[in-house]
Amino acid sequence: MDDWPRDDREISAFARFGDRTGEDTPDGFPIRRDWAAGHSGIALLVSEHTPVRVPAFRNNTINIDQGCALGAELTAPRYPERELVSVPVRAVYFQPSMASRLHSHVHRTRPMG
Repeated sequence: MDDWPRDDREISAFARFGDRTGEDTPDGFPIRRDWAAGHSGIALLVSEHTPVRVPAFRNNTINIDQGCALGAELTAPRYPERELVSVPVRAVYFQPSMASRLHSHVHRTRPMG
C-alpha cells in the first residue's frame, strides 16, 4: 500500500455516484445500480446520498436520504425498533440543479448483474 492514499478519478466518482450503469438521467445525473435489490445479509444497511421521497425498508436496507439540504425532511432510523423519525428542516440550504432529481428522478436505479 505504498501508493496510499490514491488520487484516482475512478475511485472519486465511485465514492460520489456509486456503482453506475453508464447511463444518465435526462438531467445528466448518473443512474446507479440497485445494489439493495440483491442484498441478503443479516445486517441492516442504512444508506444515503441518493434522495428518495419516502424511505422504505427493503431487503434489510433503507435509504434515509430525503434531501434535507434541499428543503425536505431529515430522517433517522431507530434501531432495533426499525422505526423512522423525521423532522422538518428550517430552511433550504442548497439549491443545485439536482433539486429536479429529487422530484422527478427519485431513486432511479437498475438491477445489478
